[in-house]
Amino acid sequence: NAKITKVKPEMIYFTFKHKGEIRNTMLPLTNVKTHQQGFFETSEVPEDKIVGYDKFQQFIVTLYGGSSTHTAEVSDNVPDDFKDYSEGLKKGSHFGFDATYYWSESLGAGLKYHQFGTSGRLNNIYIVDAYGNEKTGILSDDISISFIGTMFSTRFVNSRNNAFLLNLSIGSISYTNVGHIVEPIKIEGSTSGFSLDFGYNHTIAEKLSLAARVSSVSGILDEITVESEGRTQTLELDNDTSENLGRVDLSVGLSYTF
Repeated sequence: NAKITKVKPEMIYFTFKHKGEIRNTMLPLTNVKTHQQGFFETSEVPEDKIVGYDKFQQFIVTLYGGSSTHTAEVSDNVPDDFKDYSEGLKKGSHFGFDATYYWSESLGAGLKYHQFGTSGRLNNIYIVDAYGNEKTGILSDDISISFIGTMFSTRFVNSRNNAFLLNLSIGSISYTNVGHIVEPIKIEGSTSGFSLDFGYNHTIAEKLSLAARVSSVSGILDEITVESEGRTQTLELDNDTSENLGRVDLSVGLSYTF
């Protein structure tokens, strides 16, 4: 006998035993005269061999990393001599993890964390301070942007347990830049933000999948704290000076199912 695992408008999926081997397959509904789920009181197919058995309570952890590009244009307020430098800071790398609990085949929720980093350095720049004094030194940035939030996930799992994913996360973004504008300077800030993922998990072992993601992150930083030359000040940023933290991430990683 066979065990029906899923019935769709055009296809029927089932598991059966053939010469002692458990097989999973599907047929067009047009080729099936009649079907009934639960027809046999005792199935030849063990429950743990059925596609989808216990998968409605899956806990999945995904570790990933890759390249990132900020989407905002370089501000017109940046001097021409530093535009190429600022363009370089838009590109960087990221790493992160997702922890997701699925209460059904297609719906789940969990936690997302990821961190972006980029850096740059220019030697022999000069500035004129508030007193008219010219100072020479370096311009450097070491930027770290982290996101942590609640994630809502939907997925489509095919007959081979590969899955297409769509994740939406809402959370908090933290920004830190430790660098120099001749003198050492540290800039910090935080804001709310969103993350949207389109992904695909390809099963490579019983509980292990290769994960690929295309993600976008969005958030606007409109208040920062600046530490420099022994002073700390909080600045409110207007529409012309606020920091657009939007970016696109390309990721690869591994997903493990518990």
